[in-house]
Amino acid sequence: MGEHLGYLFTGAWSLLVGAAILQSDVVPAWLGVVGIVVGAVLALCSLEFVGPFERGGWKVAAAMTPVIYIAWSL
Repeated sequence: MGEHLGYLFTGAWSLLVGAAILQSDVVPAWLGVVGIVVGAVLALCSLEFVGPFERGGWKVAAAMTPVIYIAWSL
């Protein structure tokens, strides 16, 4: 549960920060776009064990989660 919510809230926070960056002139707009894309994918990856994927997991999300989290960290 904690891992699911952690990815979900990190993704949501990244989406919101990306939107704020797009409205600002202080930071380049491309960083906002990257934040929105990475945040959306990270939030999507939080659904790895939700619904019909509860037992075995969603293989695409399982493969994408480590990669997108490293991208988020950069």
